[in-house]
Amino acid sequence: MDQDPAPQSAGRCTAAHIEDPTPCQGPYDAVTVLDGTGNVATGCEHHGARTLASVEGACVEPGSVVGAASRAYAASRAIRPFRPADTNA
Repeated sequence: MDQDPAPQSAGRCTAAHIEDPTPCQGPYDAVTVLDGTGNVATGCEHHGARTLASVEGACVEPGSVVGAASRAYAASRAIRPFRPADTNA
């Protein structure tokens, strides 16, 4: 989570890495991901899961969508982490 978050005005949640081509799924404030060093990213369920899978030691907290944090956590265990070199994510 050391990248600058994509501005929400660009049509993406702040948990979406700037090089991640995948679209947001759901509200941009469905979950909040914390990385253990004070960085916080609020995002959709999909990008919350992707960030959680990608950042070692990260945790997820509930946002505006009931159950989204639990689903993002479960999804993060089943998806591959995003790496900026990924082009066919």
